[in-house]
Amino acid sequence: MKRIIVGVVFVLFGLALACAGKRDKALPSTPSAPKLTPEYLLAHGFKQSPTDRHLYVLKHVRLGDALRDLGLAHEALEGMMNVDADHVRAAEVQGLSVVVQTELRHTKDGYVMDSLDDLDAICKVAVLAAEEEPARKYPARKLLKTDSSPRMRIKSVTLPKDGSKPLEIGFELAAEGKTPLVVSEGTFAILFTTQGPSPRHLVVQADPLPKKTPDRISVSPGKPIMLTLRTSRNPVTGGPWSDLPPGEYVLCLAIGTGKRQSPSFDYEWVGVKHSDDYKVVIK
Repeated sequence: MKRIIVGVVFVLFGLALACAGKRDKALPSTPSAPKLTPEYLLAHGFKQSPTDRHLYVLKHVRLGDALRDLGLAHEALEGMMNVDADHVRAAEVQGLSVVVQTELRHTKDGYVMDSLDDLDAICKVAVLAAEEEPARKYPARKLLKTDSSPRMRIKSVTLPKDGSKPLEIGFELAAEGKTPLVVSEGTFAILFTTQGPSPRHLVVQADPLPKKTPDRISVSPGKPIMLTLRTSRNPVTGGPWSDLPPGEYVLCLAIGTGKRQSPSFDYEWVGVKHSDDYKVVIK
């Protein structure tokens, strides 16, 4: 059951950009739309993806500011099939695919996600730039492969009494093998299982990792690292973790790339693997 759930979650991670890249029509932009060159995007705060030189990402930006810099009209943003349109929308401008996703932000009442109907929403914006014309040819380079596999051990679980704070899971990530391994930030998931006659297997959405966390996390054999995942809403009631009903629960972490079997950068580990289980008792 765990493997089925995790596979679905990892496939959904790439759904937004995949859908945006297959749109049938160009959507309206403002009359004064700037030329969205890589130089322009970099000058306006976008960062080039370390794994895809055509992908540019801007995090923690106000929606209205992002639309202004892209020369994109608010009404041009449209929802996509099977994607939450309140928090993820896309558009096509100048032949480029643009995906906007709201981010979790902390308030005095807890963690919230703004609606994309609000120009003040805090977002992450991804622009998939077109290939240069004429297309440049780059010499093929064989990626360095890892012969190691990841091992995760949960070291601590902190359940907050304050409803405005998230649950924290501290865990050790190690490489078992002879070479380093590298994983992407977005490949972690949290599995939460209720105990009893009719157990429920739930996937918990993790909050974004701290800004200082690299997009690619590298681990060397014999040198495990400690990481912390946080999540603001419990999957049983949908409320803060302080509202979790009494009972026994089991937490488990998963790491994986879904069905993808080929690495996209040096030493990338591909596959699916789970941590040990960690029992939590609420009295």
